[in-house]
Amino acid sequence: MTPDDDAAGAGARKIHPPADLAPGAAARPAPPVGLVVLPFDLLTGALVEALEELAAGHALVVAVPDDDAFRRLTGMPPLVPLADRQRLAAALRAVTCVTVCGDGELSALVEQIAPDRLF
Repeated sequence: MTPDDDAAGAGARKIHPPADLAPGAAARPAPPVGLVVLPFDLLTGALVEALEELAAGHALVVAVPDDDAFRRLTGMPPLVPLADRQRLAAALRAVTCVTVCGDGELSALVEQIAPDRLF
């Protein structure tokens, strides 16, 4: 195993279905929990810095829109497949957990995860 393999495995351990992040669920990070929805089709230094600022004092959960939600939000298909967008988000130090958000599911996701702060 190489250091890169270990880093990829650590990132994969950050990716969970929404139900696993509900209050009382084993994968839920310790409070306070912040939730942000981002497409992660383009990763920039400015986005990394913004996430680091949001994560200050919070366990940061990133919800990545699935392909249908991405198309509805942006009007075009994603350049990067969903699994890769989730892995990009999970690879960032500031991100505690990553989940997926389907088209029209944001309200249910917020209710299920019950974040202390919505960014």
